[in-house]
Amino acid sequence: NYFFVFFLAIVLMTILRFDPWSLLLSVSSLLVSFSFALGPSISTFVGGVLLIADRRPYDIGDRIVINSPTSDDAFQPGITWFVEDVNLSYTTLRFAATNEVATITNGSLAQLRIHNGNRDQNALVTVPLFFQVTTTHEEVMQFYHTVEVFINENDQAWKRIKFFRTESLNTTLGYIEYRLRVEHVHSHQATPKIMIHKGELMRFCLHEMLKRDIHAITSHSPIDLYIEKGQGIQDLEPDLTMDGPKKKVSSLPKDAVFKQYH
Repeated sequence: NYFFVFFLAIVLMTILRFDPWSLLLSVSSLLVSFSFALGPSISTFVGGVLLIADRRPYDIGDRIVINSPTSDDAFQPGITWFVEDVNLSYTTLRFAATNEVATITNGSLAQLRIHNGNRDQNALVTVPLFFQVTTTHEEVMQFYHTVEVFINENDQAWKRIKFFRTESLNTTLGYIEYRLRVEHVHSHQATPKIMIHKGELMRFCLHEMLKRDIHAITSHSPIDLYIEKGQGIQDLEPDLTMDGPKKKVSSLPKDAVFKQYH
């Protein structure tokens, strides 16, 4: 039917001595221009519609974290959003930390990586622990068994210990770093409860380590101060006070550079 109407229109224009081909050329050029102009916008809109209708990465009330698709960041409790409203065009979010409300087009969200805390399984909490380098294996295992008892007694918050392992060793600063990873009973949707329970676990671990005198209090990273172009620090004069002699730096060159080695 459409082809017949199109052919009939061409015949009528020819009978009336109009040039149909020049008109078709103008219309086709106009259509091509519109396709280039509106193509990206239409593609973004269709991507947003597919995000909501097909992928459906969140529902109203879910706690989500939005990251770049190339980012290695995991679920970060400090930058979570609550889904307030969803339609085919945009999504309304509320920032959990400040209650600020933001509206984002679904097409923009379709290009990002969305972590949904409500659809996670039990959250995993990692606690870094620093033991003195002189701590024996027996002392570490005694501490571990004490933490294990604490986890079992607080089964309303924790399920089990996933691992307890050595992470790094630094003889210069005098510590051995262990990582304790524990599985929580809730998903990341309950982030406030998880953070409270994590704080309680960290305080318990610190208390036990201090009681056993195995906690390593690490000093600051070494600082290297040097002056470019071979210049030295100017005007180092003793400052004799009641507290004793002190060294005072009265001036530094403008091109002094401070470097910190980690």
